[in-house]
Amino acid sequence: MEPNAFTTLKNSFYNILGYTWPIIFSIFITPFIVFGLGVKDYGIYIFINTILSLMGLLDLGLATATVKHIAEYHSRQEEGNLKRFLYSMNSIFLIIGLIGFLLLFTANYWVGFFYLNQAANYPDLQIIFTLAGAIFLISSLSGIFTITPNALQRYDVSTKIGIVYTTITSLGLVLIVWFGYKLPAIFLWQLVLAIANLFTSLYFSHKLLPVVKLSFVWDWPEIIKAYKFGLMVFLSNMSGSLLTYLDRLIIPIFLGPSQLTYYSLPGNIATKVPGVSNNLSGVIFPITVGLNSTNNQEKIQKLYQRSFRLLLIISCAICFSIVFLADKIMLNWLNADFAKQSTNVLIILALTNLLLAMSGPLANFLLALNRPKFLAIINVLMALI
Repeated sequence: MEPNAFTTLKNSFYNILGYTWPIIFSIFITPFIVFGLGVKDYGIYIFINTILSLMGLLDLGLATATVKHIAEYHSRQEEGNLKRFLYSMNSIFLIIGLIGFLLLFTANYWVGFFYLNQAANYPDLQIIFTLAGAIFLISSLSGIFTITPNALQRYDVSTKIGIVYTTITSLGLVLIVWFGYKLPAIFLWQLVLAIANLFTSLYFSHKLLPVVKLSFVWDWPEIIKAYKFGLMVFLSNMSGSLLTYLDRLIIPIFLGPSQLTYYSLPGNIATKVPGVSNNLSGVIFPITVGLNSTNNQEKIQKLYQRSFRLLLIISCAICFSIVFLADKIMLNWLNADFAKQSTNVLIILALTNLLLAMSGPLANFLLALNRPKFLAIINVLMALI
C-alpha cells in the first residue's frame, strides 16, 4: 500500500471515529436532556448553540486557510515562515474571540428585539449569553492548537482528544440535568471544559510541532496571504452555514422555541448524511495540499475519483435508511409526540442533506488546489435558492 493511501485510510478511520463517537452518546443522552430540560428550554439551548456556531463565521475562512498554510510550510520545511504565520494567526484568533464575546455579552438586547417573548423574558438569558461568549473566546484562543494535528495529518491525536472531551461533556450534562440544574449550569460546564481543552490541545500540538505556542505577533504579509484564501472560503462557509442554521434562527421567531425542538432533533439526524461525507473527505484536504505543492496531479486525480465513488455509496445508504425508517426512528428514540410532529421533517431534511453531501469531496479538493472561487459561487447560489 502506498504511503499516501495508508495515511488516507488511517486518517479516515480516526476522523469517522471522532465523528461517530458523539453520535453514540447523543443517541442515549439526548432524550434524557430533552425531557429533563423540557421542550421549551431545550429549544432555547439549541438556539443559543446555533448562534455560537454562526459566530464561527467571524474568522472569515481563516481556520481553513490556517490548515492549508501549516501543511504547506511544514511540507516545505519553512520554519521561519511557519512561526510568523502561527503567531500572527494567534493574534487574529484572539481578536475574533474578543469580538464574539462582546456580541454574545450584548446578545440579550438584540435577541430580545428579534426573538420571541418566551426567550426574551427568560430570567437567566444574560448569564447564559455571557457564558456562551466566554466559551467562544476560549475556543478562538484554541484555534491554532486544535487545527495543528489535522494540518499535520495526525487525526489520531485530535480524535483521541475529541473522544475524551465528548465523553466528559456528555456525562457532565447527564449529571447536571439529573440533579435538576438548568441552562446556566450547562453552559458553565462547557466553559470549564473549553478551558481544559485549550491547555490540552496546546500541550499535544507543541509535542507534534515544537514551534507551536501561545505567542502573538503581527506579520501583515502572512495575515493578508491567509485572508486572500480565507475570504473565498468564508463565502462558501457562510452559504453552507445559512443552509444549516438559518432555519433554526427563523423558526423560533415565528413559532417559538418549542417548535425549534421538534425541528432541530430530526435535523440533527438528517445532517449526519453530509456529516459523514464531510468528515471522511476532510482528511483529503491536507493530503491534497501536500500533493499539489509537489505538483503530483496524477495522484490527486486518483484520490478524488476513488473518494467520490466511496462517499456517494455511503451517503445514499445512510440517507435512504433514514427515509424508510423515519417514523420508527423518531418513535423509538423519543416518543409518539415527536414521531407525529417530526417524521415528515426528517424525510425532507434527509433528502436535502443528501444533495449537500455530494459537495463534500469537491469542496475539499477545490480548496486544496487553491481554487475556492468556483466553490464559493456555487454555494452562494445554493444558499440564495
